[in-house]
Amino acid sequence: MIKNCFALIFLLTLTGCASKSAADTANSEAVADLNAGQPIRPLFGKPELRPLGRIMLSWNRIEAVSGYEIQESDSEKFTDILRTWKLSGTQIELPYTEGVTRWYRVRSFTLDNASRWSPIIKIDDRIL
Repeated sequence: MIKNCFALIFLLTLTGCASKSAADTANSEAVADLNAGQPIRPLFGKPELRPLGRIMLSWNRIEAVSGYEIQESDSEKFTDILRTWKLSGTQIELPYTEGVTRWYRVRSFTLDNASRWSPIIKIDDRIL
């Protein structure tokens, strides 16, 4: 009986049938980025509406990076970049104009390299 249990565990491990959690998937992406020599890409949190018509964008902190580059565009494909910021922190507060749609993306960078861009975040009247 015990021998059969060990054989089943070995088979599941060998064939990769064991399920992966979201954390495992995120960790494997992090390893892939580090192996490629790139920093890990940050991910946006939920945008926060602030007083006086402003929004706060934030993202997760990445260890061992020099900073973060944030881009704003009026195009989902980022064909026209309106503004770019380079920050050392993990949040930025920006003006928000009703009826105007903007897209944002962020990436981490070191002195030698930059991560892939984060998934984009769309800011419009519906998201706030």
